[in-house]
Amino acid sequence: MLNRPLSLSLLAASALVLAAASPALAGTTDHAREAVAAAQTEVQTAEGLNAGAVSPGEMAQARALAANAKADFKAGDEERAIREANEAQAFADTAIAAAQKHKDEAVAAARANARATSADAQAEVAAAEAQTAAEHQQLLAARQQAAQAEQQAANADARADAAQQAATVSAADAAAARAAAANVQTTVTTTQEATNTRHPVHRKVVTTATSAPTPVTTDQVTTTTKVTPQ
Repeated sequence: MLNRPLSLSLLAASALVLAAASPALAGTTDHAREAVAAAQTEVQTAEGLNAGAVSPGEMAQARALAANAKADFKAGDEERAIREANEAQAFADTAIAAAQKHKDEAVAAARANARATSADAQAEVAAAEAQTAAEHQQLLAARQQAAQAEQQAANADARADAAQQAATVSAADAAAARAAAANVQTTVTTTQEATNTRHPVHRKVVTTATSAPTPVTTDQVTTTTKVTPQ
């Protein structure tokens, strides 16, 4: 009879201990489950950012620790699972930061390259515009030279025409002069008279007459000689 109350007391004490420990165990399990899930999510995020290409060592550690944490949680070792899950998250975060930095640097380099390319393109456009302007100026100069050459040619033609007209007038004047000279007739009269001294006296009279133009091709000279008997 004495042992029965003692047994009941021991059973009651054990029940109280188990009741008090159950909430703590339940909290550790939930914490371990959340830690393992967070570690796996962090590893997947790092893999999505291709962190393994930037930080292969950190990613290898993160994958291994996350796998170990999951295995320990299933085995009931929540404390170890929590510790391994936290370490896995730390390695994954390091890999994510390195991947993000690499991505930012790549974006900055791409932007700098784009700005440099844009500057080069603008310089090329400016050079092309300058070349076009120079070619336009050359074209204007060539056109101006062509116009001057045409004007000089026109002036030369005008001078040639004037010279030809002057030559024509000169030829006409020369022809008129020759025609006028052909229309001049000269008459020569020679008179001989006797004197008491028996020496003849000779007188020469030259008469020049101009008549209206006639179609005469040769000059005509008429000589009249008058002799007076002694």
